[in-house]
Parts: sequence; structure tokens; C-alpha cells
Amino acid sequence: EYNGSNLITQTVYAIPTYAPDYGYGGLTLTNGSGSGNAVKILIGNVDAYRGSHLLLVNTGVIFDLSTFTYTPKDPIPYSITVSNGATLKIGGTNSFPTGINTTHTLGATSTVDYTGTSQTLSATAEAFGNLSIDVSGTATLGVNSTVAGDLTLNSGTFDLGSFTINHQSSGGTLTVANGATLKIGGTNSFPTNYTTHTLGSTSSTVNYSGATQSVTVETYRNLALSGSGTKAFAGATTISGDLAINTTAIANLGSVNSTSNTLTLNGIGQIAGTWG
Repeated sequence: EYNGSNLITQTVYAIPTYAPDYGYGGLTLTNGSGSGNAVKILIGNVDAYRGSHLLLVNTGVIFDLSTFTYTPKDPIPYSITVSNGATLKIGGTNSFPTGINTTHTLGATSTVDYTGTSQTLSATAEAFGNLSIDVSGTATLGVNSTVAGDLTLNSGTFDLGSFTINHQSSGGTLTVANGATLKIGGTNSFPTNYTTHTLGSTSSTVNYSGATQSVTVETYRNLALSGSGTKAFAGATTISGDLAINTTAIANLGSVNSTSNTLTLNGIGQIAGTWG
């Protein structure tokens, strides 16, 4: 057990493991002061065996895996728990730690933060508390998952593919920061059940990249329509930046007027005017 206070950044050492006799038999991370955030940083790959749990990140702890992995190896069912008020940061090209018969318990106010380059979030469906995307490349969803708190896309591209990342019930905020891109595929529309949508007003982008899709009424900065099929606007929509229609996508604006600052068709900017 690592039990440092909020004033201490602790190093969680890796133990090279090649057999069940070596490595962590469950790892517990605790904030010894009971206030603030205690940061624990992993400095090497870990294989985890046995213990009542494989990983327990308690309230007030930020466990930063950096570019390393924490891999459950024991076939006996064990749990990975990120408690309310705790944060698990996953870097490099790594996904959420998973293993044979491993269950994931993520508190409703916990946070999982992806901070690497190009990452797939998880191989299994997750019920996230708060989910943050801080990648330099592309974070790929990979499987239907849900969020209980806030979904925050701070940087990079979050590619949902044909999967969904809806809120578990009505509530929370979905944020796409300036410079970030939310890419929505399949036949899906904008993620549902979030009470508040905050799209960066200077350089955020939402890209509907699947087949036939409904484009929800949002205050978009940049809106891209790609992939194939018809993208039907659900109502009058204001795009303060660029509306880009690419590949074989068709924009169906319906019977209402939508406006954009600029229009790009297959990468070619169009002169100002009225279209449709």
C-alpha cells in the first residue's frame, strides 16, 4: 500500500514479473492526509497477481500510469476500482488495464484521463464516472460505454467509430475544447443525455463521419460532414466557423435556414452566398 499525503508525489516502482511468484499481489493507493490530491506515478510495467483486489485507487489519489502498463495476470476474478474523487491517468498508447475475469468499478465522481498519443479506451464496456481525453493524436472508443459525470475532450481527436458514449441519465457536461475534434461514426448522432454541450468557440470541430446520420442543433464552431449517406440537420443550425462537406456525404438542411461563416466542398473553399 502506498499511503502518502497530498503534499507528496510518490513513485510506484515496477517489479519485473515473469511468474506468479513475483510482482504485486494487489495494489492499494491511499491519500494519507485525507485532503487534497496525492499523486502516485508508475515508473515501469507491472504484472499483478492475486490479492483481494488487483488495483484500488482511493479517494484523493491521482494514479498516473504514465506510458507504462498495469496488467492483471491472475485468472481468478479480481477487481480494479477507482473510487469517487480518485483519478486514473493512462498514457502512451495504452488502454484501460484489463485481464482475465477482471471487473472494473468506477465511482460516479471518479475520473479516467487518457493522456497519451493514440489510444483505444478499453477492450470492454466501461461505466465511467468522469472521462477526460487529453491525447496528442486520436483516442478511439472501441466499444459502447457510458459516463455518469462529465465528458471532457481537451485535445486531440476522440473517434467514437460506430459506438456510443452517452450519459447514463440526464446530467453532466460534454465539452469539446478549442483545437479538439469529436468524430461521430456509424448511424449515430451527437452523444445523448448530457444536460450541457460546450463546444469551443474558436477552433473546436465536430465531424459526423459515418453513414446516414442526424446532425443535432448545436452552436458549432467547425462542422464536418464526411463518410457516406445523408446528414440530416435536425433544425436551424449556426456554424460560426467552417461547414466542410467531404467525400460522398450529402447535407440535407431541410426546410429551415442554417448558416456558416465559410463553406468547404471536398477541400475546396466556396465563395460567399446562399446554397441549397
